[in-house]
Amino acid sequence: MGKRNRRRGINPPTLPDQPPIPQARPSRRVSVSFRYTEPRGKFCLNQCGRHEVKGYESCLQKLTDRTWAEILETGGKHKKTGLAYTKYRDSDLHKVRRPSDLSKELAISAVRASEKARLFGVYVYDEGVYYVLWFDRNHEIVPC
Repeated sequence: MGKRNRRRGINPPTLPDQPPIPQARPSRRVSVSFRYTEPRGKFCLNQCGRHEVKGYESCLQKLTDRTWAEILETGGKHKKTGLAYTKYRDSDLHKVRRPSDLSKELAISAVRASEKARLFGVYVYDEGVYYVLWFDRNHEIVPC
């Protein structure tokens, strides 16, 4: 059967070497989870003042009002806007460690909550969820 198909110009199907990276549906808005947030850690929300909490609340509202594609558009090497999405390597991070039960394949990123404050987490494409890790109110995790 294989020879006959080749003579007719029909190629047998090939399987990809690696499975494709799952993509979130373009119209799906981002959800947020605090599953990996350390409840009493230095970079927890309970360490923030009232105005800082309001800034993070606004940031979380902006995250959940957008699709992941819209959030990615706010990033960039030089011209960041709005949430200013930025991806980091683990070696870029100071004073924190990736949670041990969080896959190293997931890139840690940050979005801007205010002039100084950043919200760190990881986005899981196939779930459409941004898992919050740390609330950095003074640029301590990735100093300027």
